[in-house]
Amino acid sequence: MSDKYICKGYEINARQYTGNNGNELKQWSNGAIIASPVLEPTKNNPKGCYVQITTKSEGIKIAISGQWILKGTKADCTDEYYVCDAADLGLIL
Repeated sequence: MSDKYICKGYEINARQYTGNNGNELKQWSNGAIIASPVLEPTKNNPKGCYVQITTKSEGIKIAISGQWILKGTKADCTDEYYVCDAADLGLIL
């Protein structure tokens, strides 16, 4: 799967969390993203799968299945990660 996309005219690095690709995301992020070993079902996340993302600026963030994780693109934030819903992203795949 490619991780280069065009979003609002800019090339970005992003991966979608599918609920099954936690190990892939861990490798992609050099360990900043880990799949939770505990399932916590909610109305928005019936399967309960999620990943925890360690960020520099916001501490621990959570992404659930279907959400996208964006990797910082500027030189000073290439190891920073952000969570975004697919509907808000507007990707050109």
